[in-house]
Amino acid sequence: MSFYSIKNYDDFISVDNKFYGGDEYWIDEYLKDTAFISDFSSGSIALTNCLIYELNKHSDDLGTLGRNEIVMEEYLNFLRNFIQSYVYRSTGFINIKNMNRYIMTFSRKRGLEINTEVYYPGYFYGECKEFIKNALLNDHPIMMQSYDVGIDLLNYSWITITGLEGDDIFFSKNGKLQKCNLNKWFNNNSNYKGLIYFNISGQTGR
Repeated sequence: MSFYSIKNYDDFISVDNKFYGGDEYWIDEYLKDTAFISDFSSGSIALTNCLIYELNKHSDDLGTLGRNEIVMEEYLNFLRNFIQSYVYRSTGFINIKNMNRYIMTFSRKRGLEINTEVYYPGYFYGECKEFIKNALLNDHPIMMQSYDVGIDLLNYSWITITGLEGDDIFFSKNGKLQKCNLNKWFNNNSNYKGLIYFNISGQTGR
């Protein structure tokens, strides 16, 4: 069975050498005065994970870190810097459309060329797997949004997918590498779910 993943699957966003990506519940301890609400911040964490990962590919021309190993303070600074909208800090990203709109706003404000790819589950499970596989093969982590999908680990939250094997997806959630069954997610009747990833090709020249 083939395993597909981003290039830096093992260390992805390694925070303090022990966390696999960010955790929205850090907000309760470290960011109480920033309008973030932890229960609505999984989308902000997923987007921060992906922005750090994608921007690191352009460290030479954009002056970004160029490394995925960071300390907690750096991660929280990125979170504050990337999610500057008080609306999204307090209410979160309620769907894929909101997330896509914010990424496009972010790209314009930062002078970046960003292209997004979006997938909403349809009739064919194979299309869903192919969307994830193609993103991973091109070294792009994917944000998955789920509302009430009958999977406790995914309900009412966003995650960051970094690997796929068979029907299992591997992802960052709550600062941990976790896995669940993609087929079950796909076949749930919830209308509020989808996938989105993006590619940063450089600066706009402005």
